[in-house]
Amino acid sequence: MLRRMRYWLFLGALLAFTAAGAKDEFLPIEQAFTYLAQSDGRSLTVQWNVAPGYYLYKSRMALESGTEDLTLGEAKYPKGEIHEDEYLGPQEILRDDFTVTAPLKRTRAPTQAQAGILKLKLKLQGCADAGLCYPPTVWTAEVPLPGKAP
Repeated sequence: MLRRMRYWLFLGALLAFTAAGAKDEFLPIEQAFTYLAQSDGRSLTVQWNVAPGYYLYKSRMALESGTEDLTLGEAKYPKGEIHEDEYLGPQEILRDDFTVTAPLKRTRAPTQAQAGILKLKLKLQGCADAGLCYPPTVWTAEVPLPGKAP
């Protein structure tokens, strides 16, 4: 009886240790999906870098202006690959390095405080091939606009 109890305690400890170790193997979302956003004043370019073994859902990505006098036109994404998602069915995903562009449109002349900055909202959701999916996420960034001091 004592031998059996030790066996189950050992097995439970081993499983707990393995589960904790597996959790530590996934990258934090900020490392799995990195980006560089820049603007030439007429358009926005976001260069994404997706870590090996990770991907982003194209349908769950979006760009949005948080600057009152600036809007973004329709974003252009590259063609992705089709991935069979267990819960969502066939999904287009993006891996590795890719670029997204969107035209900038001014709705009126900018105020002095807003003249040099685009407040950008990046919406995304992605997963690791090993099974972890991150929740839908919104990041914010300030993108300097040329010709004006940020």
